[in-house]
Amino acid sequence: MWSMLIWWAAWGGTVWAQDECPDPAAIADAAKSALLDAEMETAEALMSEAESALGCSGLPEPELLARLWLVEGARLYFLDDTFGAQSAFRSAARLAPSLWFPEFGERLYGVYQQAQSSDALTPAEIRLDAVPEKMQAALNGQPADFPQVVPPGSHLIQIVERDGTARYARMVMLPPDEIIDIEVGPLRPVKPTRRWGMLGISGASLIAAGGMAYLANQQSERIEQADSSAALQRTQRQQSALTVASYGLGGVAVTGGVLFFAC
Repeated sequence: MWSMLIWWAAWGGTVWAQDECPDPAAIADAAKSALLDAEMETAEALMSEAESALGCSGLPEPELLARLWLVEGARLYFLDDTFGAQSAFRSAARLAPSLWFPEFGERLYGVYQQAQSSDALTPAEIRLDAVPEKMQAALNGQPADFPQVVPPGSHLIQIVERDGTARYARMVMLPPDEIIDIEVGPLRPVKPTRRWGMLGISGASLIAAGGMAYLANQQSERIEQADSSAALQRTQRQQSALTVASYGLGGVAVTGGVLFFAC
C-alpha cells in the first residue's frame, strides 16, 4: 500500500494554466459538508479539487491546510483506514492545535486526541527536482528549500511565482522513515486572463469601420452630383479619408479579436 502511495506522491501533481482559480477554502467547506452528509465519493472528489486549487491560488494559511486534513482524516477513518486518519489528524493538529469540528462527533474526537498523543515517529524526507528559474518551492504554505526532513503525515508541496502565485501543488501523506523524490516536470506558461476590454474595442472598431465604409460609399453619389471642380476635389478627399479610416478601424477590430482569442 505504502509503495503505491509513494509512487503516486512522487509523480503526481497539479499544474494550472487556467483563466480562473477556484477558492480552496470554499472547496474545503464543501468537502466537509459532503462528508457530514455521508457522500464519500463527493468528499474525495472535492479533496482533489482543493489540491488543484492550491496549485493556482497562492500560499495557504496553516488553518486552511488543517481544515483540509481534518476532513481527510475523518474521510479515511470512515473508510476504515485508521492509520491514515491518525496521520492526517496529527498533521492538522501540528498546524492548528486548537482547531476541531465539533460536528464530527465524540468518537472522531477521540481518534484525533489519540493521534496527538501517539509516540514520536521516525521522520520522513521529501526531495524535489530542480525548481524552475525565478520560482520558489514551498512546504505547507511556507517557502522552503529541499530536501526537507519532515514529520510523517500530510504535507503540501507547491511551486510559486515570486509574487506568491502557485503554479504547482501536490499533497502527500508520508509514512515514517520514508524518502520520496517528487518530479515536478515542466510547468506550462500561465494563460493570462482574457482581456475583455480588447473584445469590446474590437467590436466597437468593427462597427465604426462599417459606418466609415458606408459614408465613403455615400460620397460616390456626391461626386456624381458635384457642380464644380472644387466641390468634386473636396468630395473625393472626404471619400479617400473615410475609406482609409474604415480600413484602419477594420485592422484594429481584427487585431483585437486575434489578441483576445490568443491570450
